[in-house]
Amino acid sequence: MVSVNLSVMSRQGDECLTLVEGGVCDGWLAWFALRAARERTSNFEYWAYDSWEGMRAKDLLPSELGYAGNYEYLDLEQTRRNLSEFGNAIRYCKGYVPESLNEYDGPPRVHWLHIDLNAAKPTEDILAHFWDRIPRGGVVLLDDYTIQVTRIRSAWQIFSWRTGVSGLLHCLPDKAL
Repeated sequence: MVSVNLSVMSRQGDECLTLVEGGVCDGWLAWFALRAARERTSNFEYWAYDSWEGMRAKDLLPSELGYAGNYEYLDLEQTRRNLSEFGNAIRYCKGYVPESLNEYDGPPRVHWLHIDLNAAKPTEDILAHFWDRIPRGGVVLLDDYTIQVTRIRSAWQIFSWRTGVSGLLHCLPDKAL
């Protein structure tokens, strides 16, 4: 059973609740997050960043090269069908990170950021792109943080060191969601 509880998150007086996800896949987690958002407010938006293609070797660390080509089965139209009940609340941003971040800058504020890119460099890129847009009380979920092979933990540590960011970091057991 998957549960997404957005009650811990604060919108800091913003009218619109804004969710962003990097690595959407078929929209499974997005569906739960969007249902939770809809229960909380009628004014929400979701920005979906994904290539909906296989992982590129040039975006991977040497220790991640075994992932090259993974997820080439993904289909944007299937994801659209899976999330169709949310209609115009979704903005699909097709492309690889970081290029897609230039093409689709994203919302000015991000209340919920979920990153599931399975690679350290794109994870660090999307964190850097959205970090200053996350208000106090916002939530960042790093899906692959406990998987050592993908070096997501290192990406977070490098990002924290480069930006001087410090804060509360809760580690959920791998596959807790």
